[in-house]
Amino acid sequence: MRRFDKQKTIHPVLSVIIFLLIIATGVGVYFIPEHSTLFLLSFLIPLILIIAFAKRLPLSLGVIARVLVGCLFIFSGFVKGVDPIGTVYQIHDYLTAYNMPEWIMNFSLVMALILNFTEFITGIMLLFNIKIKISLVLASLMMIFFTIVTTLDATFSLVADCGCFGEAIKLTAWQTVYKNLTLNLFVIIMWFTLRKMKPTFYPSAEIGIATFFGILFMGLQTYSLALLPPIDFRDWKVGNDMKSENPVPIEYKVKYQNITTFEDAVMDAKDIPYSDSLWMEEWTFVDQIVIDKNVYPHTLMLFSAEEENETAHVVYDPKPNIYIVSCFIDDVDIEKYKRLLPLIDFCHQKGYNVYFITASVYEDYEHLAETLHLDAYFYNADDTELKAMIRSNPGIVAMQNGIVKKKWSINNVPTIEKFTAVFQ
Repeated sequence: MRRFDKQKTIHPVLSVIIFLLIIATGVGVYFIPEHSTLFLLSFLIPLILIIAFAKRLPLSLGVIARVLVGCLFIFSGFVKGVDPIGTVYQIHDYLTAYNMPEWIMNFSLVMALILNFTEFITGIMLLFNIKIKISLVLASLMMIFFTIVTTLDATFSLVADCGCFGEAIKLTAWQTVYKNLTLNLFVIIMWFTLRKMKPTFYPSAEIGIATFFGILFMGLQTYSLALLPPIDFRDWKVGNDMKSENPVPIEYKVKYQNITTFEDAVMDAKDIPYSDSLWMEEWTFVDQIVIDKNVYPHTLMLFSAEEENETAHVVYDPKPNIYIVSCFIDDVDIEKYKRLLPLIDFCHQKGYNVYFITASVYEDYEHLAETLHLDAYFYNADDTELKAMIRSNPGIVAMQNGIVKKKWSINNVPTIEKFTAVFQ
């Protein structure tokens, strides 16, 4: 009679304790935004237990770790893959922070597509237990890379946002480090239980599953690049109201300066003593000041060619209107702008306002307008905000009374019928 060796695996209660400690560590990530020695100490407890009982960890703990890491990789890869241009911006930020040469930055799109695909397909392989050793090697290499990069980022404040979950979930730099450390615990468990894991599917079925999901994911990335992300996690997504929830009146003041003492005086326009000729002779107009105390669900600021803040005027436009958003005018072939002319002409016929918003200077817009006989109100804005508004250069945003009605890529300019239907 063969004896059962109770020392092959640890007691189920200890397995549960290790699992709960890791989960508690992961939950703690969301409550500790900055550097914390306490978190690092709490991370060491499950790590020590995992190493101490490495040879006796049960297969069930390895399976749970495989499924959780797989699902997280799938989610992370998907939210970045649905918006590959956003990943390009993040990679470009990192390359800039590390002072990489320009020729490497030119491959940002390729790197984004490969990174998103690798992360997603690794998650699929882990979840479905496909080629577990290969998928575990891929997951380990990525986790080592992510952990090192995010630790450097948190320590030296290299970039504002790591973009590990795209635009879907925002984490601080240290929260990202802690998230990666927690995932590493599950990866370590998978390595210690690897020999106990057996294939779930036949080799041909494994190839079929990986190929199926790989093709779907590349199709998703291609669609998002050609048109717009089918799922929008940003502030300017369709349906969002970009006005302040509890608007207060915007104050308009004027600034005058005394020509003798150089003293400044700020007052309401109605309080200017026009009838006091002596005062008017001694004081000269300097500037108009707009005081807007409203809190908006965005950080976009629009400035006219005269450098006046016109954000509220544009956003609160009650009529149907469109934003032609072109981050940098010189980056776009003029033939693309020509595709917009019929839609712009239609808007003028209907009395809709057309706002051309760009990070380029007014002179660039003026040259474009003269070349194409383009008639639109010009506004300047920060390029980061424009990139967040729409992932197309140029792109079209249909607005009415501060509500985002619809967005289109330059590769999918709407017909007059489709455009009109948006405002019905």
